[in-house]
Amino acid sequence: MIALALGPPVSLLCTSRRRSLPWISPTHSREVKRFSRGEAESIFRNYLGDETTEKHRDTLLEFAERVERLPIAIVVGADMLQHELDPVPEAVRRLRLERLRNEVHDVPALLRHAIAARPEEQRRLLNAMAVCALEGFWLPLAAEIAGLTKAEGRDARDRLVGASLLRMLDRDRQRFQLHALVREELRNLSPLGELEAAHAAALERLFANWERRWHKCRECLPEVIPAARHLREKGEGDRAASLTHRGVATGRRIGELEIPFRIVQQEEALCRELGNKDGLQWSYGHHAVILRRWGQLKEAMALLKQGEALCRELGNKHGLQWSYGNQAVILRRWGQLEEAMALLKKKEALCLELANKRGLQRSYGNQAVILRRWGQLEEAMVLLKKQETLCLELGNKDGLQRSYGDQAVILRDWGQLKEAMALHKKQEALCLELGDKDGLQRSYGDQGLILQALDRLEDAMALFKKQEELCLKLKNKDGLSRSYGDQAVILKDWGRLEEAFELFKKQEALCLELGNRSNLAYCYCNWGLLAREQCDRKTEREKLAASLDIFTELNMPRERDEVRAELDKTTEADSAT
Repeated sequence: MIALALGPPVSLLCTSRRRSLPWISPTHSREVKRFSRGEAESIFRNYLGDETTEKHRDTLLEFAERVERLPIAIVVGADMLQHELDPVPEAVRRLRLERLRNEVHDVPALLRHAIAARPEEQRRLLNAMAVCALEGFWLPLAAEIAGLTKAEGRDARDRLVGASLLRMLDRDRQRFQLHALVREELRNLSPLGELEAAHAAALERLFANWERRWHKCRECLPEVIPAARHLREKGEGDRAASLTHRGVATGRRIGELEIPFRIVQQEEALCRELGNKDGLQWSYGHHAVILRRWGQLKEAMALLKQGEALCRELGNKHGLQWSYGNQAVILRRWGQLEEAMALLKKKEALCLELANKRGLQRSYGNQAVILRRWGQLEEAMVLLKKQETLCLELGNKDGLQRSYGDQAVILRDWGQLKEAMALHKKQEALCLELGDKDGLQRSYGDQGLILQALDRLEDAMALFKKQEELCLKLKNKDGLSRSYGDQAVILKDWGRLEEAFELFKKQEALCLELGNRSNLAYCYCNWGLLAREQCDRKTEREKLAASLDIFTELNMPRERDEVRAELDKTTEADSAT
């Protein structure tokens, strides 16, 4: 090529699949992976004209995204559309891989040639990748499906990336992606039934021990959706349900809820189609739990009620106790503590009848939270110790961390800060082991309150910030409102009153959105104390009075009496002036 190059001042463009050419400086090289949206649009304008492109811009760019803005696919597609007589939207819908060819380029043939040119091990890995999730997959899973050793999988991976047939998404997590057109061609070239079966079997082996292997299961959560669909199509409903349940449990535990939400939606649709009422009530329940985590409490309660009705119809006591427990959590958030306790007692009775120790420990834990709200700390601690005993017996680390956290809160109420912090540290360690980000944010928030009581405000603020960061990632509005309120109290103590005021407004908005009455009462109490610092007597009285009304309504005597004492100070100050 050098011998053919003309001398200066001529510029020469060299293209190659190789990453570098010895006579070209790296600073003069550019890797072209795909068109930008603007470049794709310019191609359509060149072939179809400005008027047509402007009119159908969204449709054309959707096609560009479907082929992942691969330059040759966009050019061929634009050329074909130029000669189409049908309306552009209809013509675009018909642009499938097998039709992407014109007088110059045949995209399917180019892809087939590129695939056929690879050695056997690389083709096996490519075929395995084609049954994995489109948005990206975990390489060790694909290698296992292909029957390759780790070394063989790594070698095939490196060569496929070098040949631009495989795209790296995340080096540390070993996540890769096939180009959509390559994946489509692979699925067209050969039947993939055996590989789909191997894909499902590999996921079953992985998720069989999901609580310990959650790091690896996390990478394969999207795979549950096509695997469960394949198993159901093959009449393996029980296997599909088991895999689905474990996938949802993993996603809920680690706080990555988008994919479990999609899994549950697919399960719900399939159960409706099959008339599977038992599966449908399960779907309603887990759908509701995800919505609850996202703060959509009314929608969650509606689904739980539908699930309860199905459980009654089916005589499903296990499902019924589960529904009671989750309804009780929502009622507690709404401040309807008597109704929540009644449902938890029903749950307890069913769990005792069914010898369901796992459900029983959850009932004890949630009852204890309500008893603490009512100021019955001794009774609450007794139930939490029962919960701890059951969890140790069952090896249930998730329930154990909850018990430790709630016991620590009571110890804090009793002024036993050192003992409380020790339990929170145990809770934190378990949450990190389990990948439980929601439990972790709760632990950070409660540890921050202890540090605040010890006047270690900088350390407390650092933990509240970590809590805020986790809650934003988890879309946990309830935890976020707590973090905002606790940060605002420290800002008030630091004299940063305007910043504290803004956070209290954020907290109030979240509490009103969620219907969380108890958190709203705490917000108004602290807001009233902030107004006192600002010498705003009117706001001070209004907020403290609103807080007192809510605590009185919720039958939270300790908090009620504390707010009443602060309101009395306001009255005394008014009298003195």
